[in-house]
Amino acid sequence: MSGILPQLLFSGLAIGCIYGLVGLGFIQVYNAVGLTNFAQGEFVMLGAYLFVSAVVIWKAPFWVGFLFLLVGMAVIGFLFTRGVYKPTYKAGRFAFLLASVGLSMALQDLVVLIWGPVPLYMPRLVSESSFNIGNVFINPQHIIIIGSTILLLIIQYLIFQKTPLGKMMRATAQDQFAATLSGIKVPLMIIFTFVNSSILAGIAGFLVGPVFSVTPSMGASAMLKGFVGCTIGGWGSIPGAVLGGILVGIIEIFSSFYISSAYKDAIVFLVLILFLLFKPKGIFGETVSEKV
Repeated sequence: MSGILPQLLFSGLAIGCIYGLVGLGFIQVYNAVGLTNFAQGEFVMLGAYLFVSAVVIWKAPFWVGFLFLLVGMAVIGFLFTRGVYKPTYKAGRFAFLLASVGLSMALQDLVVLIWGPVPLYMPRLVSESSFNIGNVFINPQHIIIIGSTILLLIIQYLIFQKTPLGKMMRATAQDQFAATLSGIKVPLMIIFTFVNSSILAGIAGFLVGPVFSVTPSMGASAMLKGFVGCTIGGWGSIPGAVLGGILVGIIEIFSSFYISSAYKDAIVFLVLILFLLFKPKGIFGETVSEKV
């Protein structure tokens, strides 16, 4: 039993990183416009399908498939901004909520029409053979997931803290009216925010695809767990979104092993309810002002 605890922690950390990336996309949109994009999970799914289409169906090299994923998700984020956010933002949060939920269901049906309902296999960048470090069995794909998440967080930090574009996006997230008075093109910054969150979701699909099969419903679970992670970590907090997602992944793995995989989702949502009752702002909860 001495190796069980680190084994579970490592597996939970890897899966939690996926939820953290989805939550990071949630938080970026929420900070910018005060809305929650419930189609974020389907963006995870689309990222996986774009990569599979390029590499498996069209036999393109891995780097071409990944570039195709990035460009495709950027286009999807742009189209989402123009086709969903722009027509509904003046109508209020509920209109955007309904539009994003409706789009998520439509995207699932569209994927079934294009790729079919049969799960697709995504090839791995590394060997499928696990190896041991002490008593812990290491899945190489889990190392890629954790390493890629750390790299993406560093890239996001550098973009938002060290570049003029990132500073303008942060200004827009803090106060759209003041940003407009400062000469910042707020609509353009909002487009960049949606594009960035879509790319993050697509990369999450690329990372998790080799671990699970690529299916039309694969994004739903990631969306729900990412949402729970944001609530646990604290809406408005980027570190909270990532930490919350990791905690959800660890809770999920531990409950599957010690209780039953049939109850893992119920346990995750039980933890969510406890946070809503006793710490509704989450671990790093911040007060986010109303977006105009």
